Amino acid sequence: MPVDDQTRLMTLNDLLGETEFVLGEDGAFYACFSRDGHQVTYPTLSPNFMTWIKGEAAERLPSIPSTKIIKQAIEQKEHKVRLHDISYPVALRFYADETSAVIHLGDGKVLEIDAKRAFTSQEPSIETGVIFPARASMKRLPEPEDGDVLNVLPGLLGLSDEDCLLVLSWLMSSFQADGKHPILIITGPRQSGKTWMATILRQLLDPHRVPLLRMPEDDRELKTAVLDNAILAFDDVAKVPLQKELLALAAGTAFRFPGWSQPVQCKRPIIMVCRDLPDAPDLLENAIILRLKERPAQAVQGKPELDRKFSEQHPKALGSLVRACRLALEHRKTIKLDAVHNDAELERWNRGLDKSLNLGGKMLAVLRHNLEQTLADIVKERPAIRAFLALVKAKGAVKKTATQLLEEIEPFLDGPKDARYPTTGKQLAKLLRDYKRFMTDIEIDFDVLTGKNRDRNIVATWHCPKPTALGSAGEPPPVKAAVKRKKTEGFAQDQPMLL
Repeated sequence: MPVDDQTRLMTLNDLLGETEFVLGEDGAFYACFSRDGHQVTYPTLSPNFMTWIKGEAAERLPSIPSTKIIKQAIEQKEHKVRLHDISYPVALRFYADETSAVIHLGDGKVLEIDAKRAFTSQEPSIETGVIFPARASMKRLPEPEDGDVLNVLPGLLGLSDEDCLLVLSWLMSSFQADGKHPILIITGPRQSGKTWMATILRQLLDPHRVPLLRMPEDDRELKTAVLDNAILAFDDVAKVPLQKELLALAAGTAFRFPGWSQPVQCKRPIIMVCRDLPDAPDLLENAIILRLKERPAQAVQGKPELDRKFSEQHPKALGSLVRACRLALEHRKTIKLDAVHNDAELERWNRGLDKSLNLGGKMLAVLRHNLEQTLADIVKERPAIRAFLALVKAKGAVKKTATQLLEEIEPFLDGPKDARYPTTGKQLAKLLRDYKRFMTDIEIDFDVLTGKNRDRNIVATWHCPKPTALGSAGEPPPVKAAVKRKKTEGFAQDQPMLL
C-alpha cells in the first residue's frame, strides 16, 4: 500500500475510533456519533455517514481519501464488532418486547416504559438495547405529561367515546410485542375532517415533516416510504394497488434494501384516508374503520388554529398513551383467551388494555361491532352479492347451479350493475366463494351434486344473526367473521424484531 494511503487509513482509524459501531439484527452495521450537537445513528454505508466521514477526513488530510480507503477503514471496525457477536433490534420510532416499550423522542432522548414506570434517558441506541437510525425528516416528540386517555382523546379528536376506543386500539397496537397492526381506514364525505384526523393521529406518535403520503404504485415507492416513516399514512386513497404488500407490512415482512447484506424485517402501523371504502375485502377485514360525518360549515376550523390546539394538547395526549401502555403491560400477562377470532396477540393486548382502563369489555364490544359493520359494507359494495342475499332471504333457502342463480338474482337487483358484475355462472360462483366468509347471514355450500346429470349446485340457507350488545360486560358473543389466518413462517433468529 502506498505511503499516502497508509497515512489516510491511519487517520481514518483514529477518526472512526471516536465513533461507536454496532451491529443490528437486520444484518447492517450502524455508526453512533455526535453531529452538530446531536447524537445520530446512521448505517455505515449510507450516504449520510459517508458524507460526514469524508468531511471530517478533509479537515485532517490534504485531500479526501478514496471511497475504497474509507470502506477499508469501516470494514476493519465492523470486523471487531462482529467478533463480539452482539446484535441489537432496530426500530424507527418505537420498539416493544413482552415486558417493556421504548419510544424515540428525538434529540438524543428516549422514553422507556415498563409495567411500573416510564422514564426518559439520554442515549437512544445502546443503553436501551435498541438501535434507532437517525431520520432528517423526523420531528421531535414532546416530553409527555400525565393524563387519562379516556378523557384526553375525546377532547383532542372531537370523536364519540366509541370512536375514541377504536382509535385508541389502533394507536396502542404500536406498543404490542407481536401480532399484526390493524390498518386504520378513515372514511367519510367532504368536510368531515378525514385528512386532519389522519394527520393528527400520525403526528401524535411519529411527527414528520411530510405526515401524509400518496398511495405507492409499486414496490420501489413502498420501500422508500418504509425507510423514512415509522407510521405510513396515505391520503386520498381510491385504489390500493399493493394490498398484499401492505397487509404483510402490517403483520411484519422482509424487504431487501440496497446496502443491506440480507433481507430486513419491517413492520408498520398504516393509516388510509378514503372518501369511499376501497374494493379490497382482504384489507378491510383486517382494518378498523373510522367513519366520520360531514361537519357544519361553522364547525370547520382553519389549519393554523387546529395545529395550535394540537401543539398545546400533544404532551398530555402522548402522556396519556404512555400511561395506558404501562397499565396494559401490567395486565397483559394475566390475560388468557378462550377463543381467537382473528389475531391472538392483538386480541390479548386489547383485552389487557380493556382491563387496565376498567372498561368492562366495552373496547372488545366496540371492536367487534366495527368488524360487523365492515363485513356488512364489504357485502353491500357488490350488487351481485346484495341480490344473492336478497334472494336467499326471500326464499329461505335455494339450491341452484351457478348459471341458474345468475338468472334468479336479476329481479332482486336494487341498483345498476357495475363493471365487475358477473356475466357467467363461473364468474358468479367464484364471487360467491370469495365472499362466502363475509356473508354472515347464510350457510352456503358449493358443488353439491344432484340429479341424473349430477349438476353442481350451490346450496344456501338463510339464518338470522344474533346482534352484538355494545357496552355489555365481559366477552361479546362471537361473530362469524374472517377465517383465522395461519401465522406466517418465522424468520431466522438473526433477523430483527422490528424496523
